[in-house]
Amino acid sequence: MAYLTFTRYSSSSTCSQTKPFCQLAPSRPAHGVHISTTFPPHAAASVSEAIDSHDEAVPSKRQIHIFMLNRAVPMVGFGFMDNVIMIQAGELIDSTMGVTFGLSTITAAAMGQLCSDFSGVCFGGGIEALATRIGLPHSRLTCEQLKLKKIRRLGVMSAAVGVVIGCSLGMTTLLFIDADKPERMKRQKAMKTTFGETLHQTQVALEADRAVLWLYDAKTKCVWCPTPEVLHDELVDVYLQIDQDTTRTKVSEELLWDATQLLGWNVSRTTVSNWVRNINLSAHGAKNAATFRKHVKEVLENEEFQVRIKSDTFLSQVLDKGDVINSNQTDQIFSHSQLKSLLMVPVRHPTTQRIVGAVEVRNKNTRETFDDSDVKALLLQCASVGTFLSQCF
Repeated sequence: MAYLTFTRYSSSSTCSQTKPFCQLAPSRPAHGVHISTTFPPHAAASVSEAIDSHDEAVPSKRQIHIFMLNRAVPMVGFGFMDNVIMIQAGELIDSTMGVTFGLSTITAAAMGQLCSDFSGVCFGGGIEALATRIGLPHSRLTCEQLKLKKIRRLGVMSAAVGVVIGCSLGMTTLLFIDADKPERMKRQKAMKTTFGETLHQTQVALEADRAVLWLYDAKTKCVWCPTPEVLHDELVDVYLQIDQDTTRTKVSEELLWDATQLLGWNVSRTTVSNWVRNINLSAHGAKNAATFRKHVKEVLENEEFQVRIKSDTFLSQVLDKGDVINSNQTDQIFSHSQLKSLLMVPVRHPTTQRIVGAVEVRNKNTRETFDDSDVKALLLQCASVGTFLSQCF
């Protein structure tokens, strides 16, 4: 117990009295009263220790900064890994399972988040270990200091800022992927069912070898085909024409690449290399025309095809000027194909009359060229296709 000694001074006498500190009123001392405190020896030592421990419990600014850095850096790694895995896994799921089973994009994103969370549990310890190895200084905060409300709040805030920075860095992977590819592939699959039968009927009605619908993509300045089987046959035909080595038992990457470039396909060399590897694995060394065509269709079944629009070709004339092409001559894109006659008509939006694609019919079976009745029939068919496309997109 602390004791207080106070002394009253007056003109006539001086009075001193000692009372326990707890019995004194907490009022301001009157004028002329001198107050001093004295403690027993054991109490004085306790007070000194309390003051020293209070000073030690307050972290320095440097300790606080180091503590915040230690909390933020691992969270940057967690946020980066979480977003990268979620984006890459979600995009892969959307472009494969999403196309095959008709999953929505948000479902694919949820499955990507599942993969991300699973990876976080599996590799979280590795990220923490890596953060400790980069040589960050230690804050040297005591257990009592870590329990302070201010320190706890700063720790949470630092971790949150670290996660935001890491996730923002992980989002940069969006710059290197084709985010619209899964939607185009889903649209292509839906159109394959819709237009496959329509194009088959057009081919039969006009007595032609082949009917193709080209849809124009204004973003990429390319065209794509909702029935890619036609393009598979085209690729095989061109490849077999330029491959003069009859003893070759495997598909040549160089020649297949040349075939895609002659056809104007907008694909990378790495993609073609993967095709060749998978085709050769499927064919097991057999490279006759029928087997080659079969395995090309199997490997390229779920691939997306875009064709660059070359200048001074029939397709560019139809899409740019709206011309109707009826010819038995070849151009750049068909110079390596067995083309005897060609009829190509633009597909227009019914309201804006904007050209959104073209229908191409090749090789009239009963005569050398298509006549006016064939042109009128194909124009009517293209009007129906344009109306359907306007309702879908």
